Amino acid sequence: MKFSDKFDFLMKITGTKNSAIAKQLSLDPSYISRIRRGERSLAKNEDYVKNISEYFARRFRNGENIKMLSDLTGRPQESLLQSNQREDALAYWLAGRKDGNPEKIDGFLSAVSGMGRKAVMQRRKTDVSPSVGEEGSCIMTGSEGMRKAVLLFLKKVLENNTASSVLLFSDEPMDWLTENKEFEKKWKSMMMELARSGKRIKIIHSLGRNLDEMLTGIAEWMPLYMTGTIEPYYYPRKKDGIFRHTLFLAPGISAVSSRLVAGMDGDKAVFYIKNQAGINALENEFYSYLRLCKPLMKIFVSTDAKEYLKLIEEFEGELSQGIMKNASLSVSTMPRDVGVDLLRRSKIPGAEKLIDHLDKRRESFLQNIGKKRFVEIIRLPHEENIMKEEIELGLSGLFNLGPMRYSREEFKAHLENMVKLMKKHEMYEVFIDNGDNRGMSVHVKEEVGVVVAKLHEPFIMFAINESNMTAAFWDYMESEAERLRIKKDLAIERLGQLIEKI
Repeated sequence: MKFSDKFDFLMKITGTKNSAIAKQLSLDPSYISRIRRGERSLAKNEDYVKNISEYFARRFRNGENIKMLSDLTGRPQESLLQSNQREDALAYWLAGRKDGNPEKIDGFLSAVSGMGRKAVMQRRKTDVSPSVGEEGSCIMTGSEGMRKAVLLFLKKVLENNTASSVLLFSDEPMDWLTENKEFEKKWKSMMMELARSGKRIKIIHSLGRNLDEMLTGIAEWMPLYMTGTIEPYYYPRKKDGIFRHTLFLAPGISAVSSRLVAGMDGDKAVFYIKNQAGINALENEFYSYLRLCKPLMKIFVSTDAKEYLKLIEEFEGELSQGIMKNASLSVSTMPRDVGVDLLRRSKIPGAEKLIDHLDKRRESFLQNIGKKRFVEIIRLPHEENIMKEEIELGLSGLFNLGPMRYSREEFKAHLENMVKLMKKHEMYEVFIDNGDNRGMSVHVKEEVGVVVAKLHEPFIMFAINESNMTAAFWDYMESEAERLRIKKDLAIERLGQLIEKI
């Protein structure tokens, strides 16, 4: 959502008139009207966002409004009980940021890094309880009815070899899934079997959920994402949150649908549908909604090398300040002759095209650091490993080949080029991290997106451009950069010492 959309939304849900907020901001009511329509912007050198946040924080007081504010800003309800906390949350949200808990982002990165091939490839026969039943179309009620309908749905899809896709959406509270641990375990097992069977799973996520909940959910479902069969989407505009809906559908097989009104007392109705006309109607409903959505993230595995290379070129071609934390030295700072020698020695099919790819990334990088600040966080390897020529290039996992390793002279030349770039470009800085890099690359560009890649087998890469998740990763990486910040001359000295030793 743009600032104008957010501002207009706050005005509408609180019933605030243009004249009232104009008085708070010392602006003309007609100017407020133009801001709401997106025809004017607020001056950045004034405390307008702070004043707007103070004004609306006083209007989010009761339980239902606190819940709505929690959904908007991604902060827990209990943290919004005080007025100053609501002001801070609103200010972040209006400024285009939804501040995720750094521990949740760290947990997400750990989940990506720790996923091994065995967890992705292993298949297990799912034990489906006989109590699931064999009902035709029917109506069930409440959380227990939802669980029964979902298990029946998944059972039928797994039994049917013709199913090619599964369509999922829910913006209802997820208590029906999480309150019964035995069911949750069975649901996860059946979903994994769906993914491993090769069925495409299209999921429309609800961004009304807390950002921390989303990151936790993605981390918990990492084995599912690692299969490469998931297509996640989101609806980019804010909904009123009054009507909630769940739809699970397998075209030609069956569907589960339920609806409720926020705050509704009593059990909801859950419809398990096998009637083909009903399934077709719900499929049309899902795809009509999907056309209004955007990809939440793009996911690439080793078989998606061509698509990955195209996306990373586009991402690095965006002019914006950025921060990168790498398990290996960046290919963008690699001297061209080093890249050419490494790729030709690897005997990768189409190595010449990869050389062109690296040329484009290097050119984009040079253009970027000529105009925008860029921080690269690296972990220097042990001198002994460099001398033994054990240092790998970060592209290895993408092609399912053995590791591509630097020669001692190649690694030295790469370090020398980084020093050269730091001396020439004021905007380019290198910080050194002595901690565990987890075999990961995290590259975020402010207000553009974030790319997270696991560089050891099995390779996986997530590309995210949703604004709230991008802002959360930006804040996380900024804090990492601040923690490791050293003066440029000291960084050059550290690299120079290593260069002299090898």
